[in-house]
Amino acid sequence: MPLSRLNDGFEIELEGIAFGMVDRQGHRWRCLITDRVLSDAVGGAPTQKDKTAWFRANRSSPPIGFPGSVGQRKWVRL
Repeated sequence: MPLSRLNDGFEIELEGIAFGMVDRQGHRWRCLITDRVLSDAVGGAPTQKDKTAWFRANRSSPPIGFPGSVGQRKWVRL
C-alpha cells in the first residue's frame, strides 16, 4: 500500500513521533516511529531534541527500513 506524506506536520508523543500519511484512495493514516526506533537510529542515549533532529533529517525516507524498525512502527487509519 503506497503512502504519501499528508503534510510536513508531526507530533512528539510519549511513544515517539507521529505524523500523517495518505494512501491512493485518500484514506488518512496516523503513523508512529517509536521512541525505541528513534533511540536505536540516533544511538546512545539521545535527547528528545536529538530524536526530533534525526526525524526531520530523515522524514523524506520511507518509515521502514531504518535500524530497529521491525515491529516498531504503527499504522492506524484515521
